[in-house]
Amino acid sequence: MSKLWNSWEDGALVRDRQTPLFADAARVHRIDHSGKWFNVRGPLNVSRPPQGRPVFIQAGASDRGRDFAARWAQIIFVTPGLIDVAVEFRNDLRARAVRFGRDPDTVKVLPGIVPVIGDTEKQAKALNDQLHELSHPQSGLSTLSYHLGVA
Repeated sequence: MSKLWNSWEDGALVRDRQTPLFADAARVHRIDHSGKWFNVRGPLNVSRPPQGRPVFIQAGASDRGRDFAARWAQIIFVTPGLIDVAVEFRNDLRARAVRFGRDPDTVKVLPGIVPVIGDTEKQAKALNDQLHELSHPQSGLSTLSYHLGVA
């Protein structure tokens, strides 16, 4: 999943205006990937970020989504509603990360929140009420289904 990002070694991006040299060609490599979904010679057509690759973020609590998050993501959003549900979710993700050979401390679970802000508390409550009035009942059923474990 990271082959293209790894086609640029550390220090490959030079950006020397005097030479002029954008990148050290000896540190940029083809990957010659041939897979089920696509083939690509590489290298990536942009330099990689300082941390090596983009941060992978996952939002989803299905069993498949949890496995994906535990295997690849650094950040996972959760909207559990209750603290004990959030703790269970985090513990489950950490255990799955270990099964995928990852350090569980590299998996960060962040709560999904929707702040409603107004000039006054009364205005914020009115905006919150309006937001709930605009919510579709089906989305509430989907959330309830997740919390109850009913498909």
